[in-house]
Amino acid sequence: MGDVVTLMNMIYGNRRGAGAAVFFTRVPVSFEQGIYGEIREAGTGDDLVYGRFTNRPLSRRQTSDDDSLEDRDPDLYRAYNEIAAGVEAAMGNLPQEVESAYVSEGGSRSIYILQTKRMEFGGGPTERFHESCRMESSIIGRGIGVHGGALSGIATFSVSPDHIRSLKENSGQPVVLLRRETSTDDVSVMSEINGIVTSIGGATSQRGHTLSEI
Repeated sequence: MGDVVTLMNMIYGNRRGAGAAVFFTRVPVSFEQGIYGEIREAGTGDDLVYGRFTNRPLSRRQTSDDDSLEDRDPDLYRAYNEIAAGVEAAMGNLPQEVESAYVSEGGSRSIYILQTKRMEFGGGPTERFHESCRMESSIIGRGIGVHGGALSGIATFSVSPDHIRSLKENSGQPVVLLRRETSTDDVSVMSEINGIVTSIGGATSQRGHTLSEI
């Protein structure tokens, strides 16, 4: 039938006075309304989702430090909350994952929505999980969790779908992928794994697959 082409102006979030944000329109842990994600001044969406940098949390609830956008720039934070509510309403009141950019022009700021998709929810905790309070001595690290609940299972570095399916069949347990950072190379196994732990990145770079404790 042919190709579809969209022509649009380039939004330069990596300029001075501009930035990019990637966020959920609901809080992943509780699913209540309110933005949850990250922002980077003079950056792009790729900088956020690739996990190469430590970025600024949007909401105060995401950090114990006074370093969130809500603390540093309340006006921009409120604008993003309004945008989030509008995007969700436009998409049939379905929670969304949104990539955006903002620019400063003539003394005012404008927020542009670059893309949005339905927010994916986690599958919930596994029945084989032992309460974390009983596993405190076994925890070797803590990080940024995206979804609520907890998961335990077989850890693997393999990105072979066949190998991961074999692990699940032979063990009868969930499989957790261990990676330095998320990558498009992992897309083929995302439907096979039950969780992913990375050594770098933030809430939005994990796209809903990170576990907070290992």
